[in-house]
Amino acid sequence: MDGKRGYAFTGRGGGSIALDVGGKGDVSESNTVWTGNENASFASPVRHKSRLYVVSRGVLTVVDAETGERLDQIRLKGARQTGGRFGSLDYASPIVVGDRLYYLNGSGQMFVFDVSKEDVEQVSVNLVTNEKETFWGSPAVSSGRMVLRSSKHLYCVMDKGETPKPTENVVARADPPAPGRGNSASRPGGGGPSGPAAGPGGRGPGGRGPSGRFDPAQMFNGMDTDKDGKVTMAELEGNRMADRLKTLDKDGDDAISKDEFTSGIAGLFSRGGGSNRGGGGYRSRGNDTRPDRPQRPESAGV
Repeated sequence: MDGKRGYAFTGRGGGSIALDVGGKGDVSESNTVWTGNENASFASPVRHKSRLYVVSRGVLTVVDAETGERLDQIRLKGARQTGGRFGSLDYASPIVVGDRLYYLNGSGQMFVFDVSKEDVEQVSVNLVTNEKETFWGSPAVSSGRMVLRSSKHLYCVMDKGETPKPTENVVARADPPAPGRGNSASRPGGGGPSGPAAGPGGRGPGGRGPSGRFDPAQMFNGMDTDKDGKVTMAELEGNRMADRLKTLDKDGDDAISKDEFTSGIAGLFSRGGGSNRGGGGYRSRGNDTRPDRPQRPESAGV
């Protein structure tokens, strides 16, 4: 969005469009400013001054925001394959800070472009980490610092000459590891999104008790970050199973109580959503005689 104008780029060859919002009735023709042939994959475009910038499959496309005309296309220098369809994970959207455009790809490469002039120029490409991690989220900038989230860590990037204070280096302190988790609970990320300590969708404690088996109460406690006895919609934000978990809210108060969670989680995982990985799966089939669905494979690259 830019004021009262919205822009959309499709991901499957449907092209792009600019629309003036508002009006009544069928405004398909009257509010359409332009349509184009430019596409995206997963990333959203970003507008800077009179131009739109969108990254797809290792290419930065520059579009005139007023006409929809393609002004330039620049292949990302130094880009490496990041998996996914067509060898690219363009999940994160580019951002513009000042006259610099930043784009983070799935493997943790940060591309920096100078967008102050008519001819866009790639300034650098930097690798955030040598760890085997995947970056899905778009970067965020606040108070001169950039925050990046990967499948294992949260990174804060600051000016090269700035020295952080020890007290500022601590974002949060984890609870002591539960007995029986072994070394995996002491590693950052608890063994990764698909590891033994991971929860639904790879976020938070995985709900395994001291015996290593699935424990609904343990999972609930891990998601109830403010320890108020309920899991709110805000606490579910970012969880890959958020939409399914929200169905446990039976009284419609936009929060899941511990009783709602423990009584409904069995049904939630009873058909294909659960898993017997590592012998710790949680399944309750009741009288269901249908065959098991094939289980989803472990996520690649984590």
